[in-house]
Amino acid sequence: MRIRLETIRVPVLFCGWLVILVSAAFILSPVDSKISSVAAIPILELMFSWLLLSVVALSVYFYRGWHRVGLVENKAPYVSQTARPKVKRISLLIIVAALSVAGVFAVRTIRGLMLLGYVDSAIGRVRVISAAEAEFAKVHPELGYACTLSQLPHREEITELLRQDQIDNGYVFKIVGCQAASAKNLISTYNITARPQNKGQPAFCSDQSGILMSDEDGSVEKCLAKRNPFP
Repeated sequence: MRIRLETIRVPVLFCGWLVILVSAAFILSPVDSKISSVAAIPILELMFSWLLLSVVALSVYFYRGWHRVGLVENKAPYVSQTARPKVKRISLLIIVAALSVAGVFAVRTIRGLMLLGYVDSAIGRVRVISAAEAEFAKVHPELGYACTLSQLPHREEITELLRQDQIDNGYVFKIVGCQAASAKNLISTYNITARPQNKGQPAFCSDQSGILMSDEDGSVEKCLAKRNPFP
């Protein structure tokens, strides 16, 4: 079915923005960051699409209005006849424009919320891996710690990481730096790293101490070198 842009009325754009913004307010939970980060992606895409549609539709609307006025020879009666409904339309256009601006800020806010959810998710994943390492060492004292995620107890979070090639919510997780304490090849030290795939996000790391560390520049190498505890 073909959609003509000139048939998209201003009230439709207004109602669309209203529905999107209200839905975002109810769906995106400020408490559960995991749910928020998952829901933010489709809402972000919907907002961008509706913003693009609003710009195109309003451009077509203004162009058609300007073109019609140009075709009328006696413009005074035509302008007087259409002035009243145009005032209403202009009011609606102003509202739609305001909602479009609000949509732009909402897009930026939702993206920030999504990235914040990624950070919270990365912190949780590192702690889960650290707890799984302690459990593995307890069950396998002859081996020490595990050097790969596949060796660890298959908890839900670890199984999900293995299924997604050790990538989850914009972070890449690895176990590195395994070292044996004696000739028995008993692994006594290891490092967990969470490298961000998006710029501006912190990197996280941990070791056999279980202390979570971070680097605001997003470098796991600096995280391991400086070993700054996460606040």
